[in-house]
Amino acid sequence: MFHPSESRMLRNPLLAPVLFLFLALVSAVIFVSCYRFSVYVMQVFLALVAAMAAFTLFDTELPKLIASFGFYVPLVVPFFLAYSRVAKWINVALLSVFSVVSLFVVVTAFFSLNEFLLGSGWIEMLRLAKRYLRRRRFRFLLSLLSILVFAAGVTSFALLLPLYALVIPFAILVCEFATIMMGNVHERRGDILTLAAVGLNPNRLASLFLIEALIVGFLGGGMGYAAGLSISIVASLPLAEIEFSTGWIVTVLLASLAAALTASIQPSIKASMVATPSLERRWWRKASPPSGWPPTWTIKIPIKVRRETIDSFFAYFTDYVKWLERFPSTSLERTEDVQILDSEPGDGEEVRRLRFNYVFGGDFPPRLVTENELKASRSPQSEEYTINFTVKVTGHSNVDVYQALERIVSTYRQMAFEWTEASDFATLMKVRPLPPSLVF
Repeated sequence: MFHPSESRMLRNPLLAPVLFLFLALVSAVIFVSCYRFSVYVMQVFLALVAAMAAFTLFDTELPKLIASFGFYVPLVVPFFLAYSRVAKWINVALLSVFSVVSLFVVVTAFFSLNEFLLGSGWIEMLRLAKRYLRRRRFRFLLSLLSILVFAAGVTSFALLLPLYALVIPFAILVCEFATIMMGNVHERRGDILTLAAVGLNPNRLASLFLIEALIVGFLGGGMGYAAGLSISIVASLPLAEIEFSTGWIVTVLLASLAAALTASIQPSIKASMVATPSLERRWWRKASPPSGWPPTWTIKIPIKVRRETIDSFFAYFTDYVKWLERFPSTSLERTEDVQILDSEPGDGEEVRRLRFNYVFGGDFPPRLVTENELKASRSPQSEEYTINFTVKVTGHSNVDVYQALERIVSTYRQMAFEWTEASDFATLMKVRPLPPSLVF
């Protein structure tokens, strides 16, 4: 379910097919280019690896530019030495010029994206991942070396060995990389708790570790490909045309990324549960149980809302509730009687409330009706509001009431975490989906 005012595709129904056709056209052009100009596309991939390494290790523009060329030279030299065996010198000269141009284009694209996407939440996550990789240089280099050795072996010996012979090195790499990532999780427990306190939800915490794995896998795969070609040259191993094709470097990169991501799944889940040591659908077991029948459930939402952000907090929920209020009575779900109540600040506690009735179902079962209240209270001595959410069932028919309560409360609790993340990072993308149907 998407908010009509926030979804560009709903505002313009032609955007989706146009975007699909554009992506299909771009994919076709890339496929034809990779097939006909394979060695040229490979230089672009190597330039991407060099630029990614430079942008990972440095923050300022000049060191990034210098490091990009510094990393690119050892990546392309083995390729040119190997390629010169099977190509004419004029082709090698043209490819050398194209390599320099492609690096300039890729580095310029990196700078441009970094500037234009400055407000993107994923760019902030990428920067955070790079910062943590640099802070733990030894683990970073160890994991990068593991991927590099595997990719070098695939590049230099895969054509000489049967496919099943690569399963064992892949399994060893996954185990080794998983051990390193699990060590990162245990070592960074304090950092994870800090990130959770400023608003990163469990999904973002898991994504942070997966982004780190993607960076290491991509860099290790590209560097390993260059190292594998160097081994082939030094050992005088036979070189096949496939080793100079785009498909081969893509295969090496995908194998490296697959190993890194496979090894990082469990550590990333572990990291997401450091601050919330239970799965998302089980968090409510830690809260106070519902009371009475039909039940009423009040929970405290564990976030911090300061005085200067309380208006934004209530506006976030009010917009969603009023959007549901505009649904007709025949809709599957809707809200009714939305009220915003404010108490005048004085010597006592300052309280703000958002009240509304939630209706699921039509005139026939299944049907659920609840009275809901989002309450923010602040004492005169505090700069932060305490947030409580209450759901009271006033009518039900052919519905698992407790399961419905869990779903409703979980939805608004997750919305509170998403608002906190957007508020504190100030970089969450403006177009984002709202929660799905509350009950089913």
